[in-house]
Amino acid sequence: MTHPKASPAVWVNGILNVDVKGTIGGTPVNLTSFLTTSISASVNELGGYNFSFEDNHGLSSRRKLSISLRKLLDPSIGGYFEYVVTERGIQSYDYEVTSSSGIAVSKLNESLYLYSLDNLQLSAKAVHGDETRELTGNGYFFLQELTYPI
Repeated sequence: MTHPKASPAVWVNGILNVDVKGTIGGTPVNLTSFLTTSISASVNELGGYNFSFEDNHGLSSRRKLSISLRKLLDPSIGGYFEYVVTERGIQSYDYEVTSSSGIAVSKLNESLYLYSLDNLQLSAKAVHGDETRELTGNGYFFLQELTYPI
């Protein structure tokens, strides 16, 4: 029996393995790669979902790759963020994505989707500075739309 009052909900599960290279002060460097299953999702007020893979190895090395799922069959990379420690606490260090590979989508049934990030390639430049990041990797995530009783 369906519940007369229900709210949209989403279940997600996946993994992402990323290699990170970049420039710091004009010097090319290989940065710490990461493997993450830490996933967050939220309902977007304009429709669809916001989704991100997050890595948190320590206070100064937290990273996040966000994906916009405004249209479930047409996902896009929403942004790349790193976090820095300041006297006011941990602050976001934003990067503008300059190019990214596509994300393949398979609709497995009416409410279950598989998003494949095979051969992920992402280039980004710091919004406030000259640092750059080049991310490559592989991964996937499942998304299932649900209804949750209020």
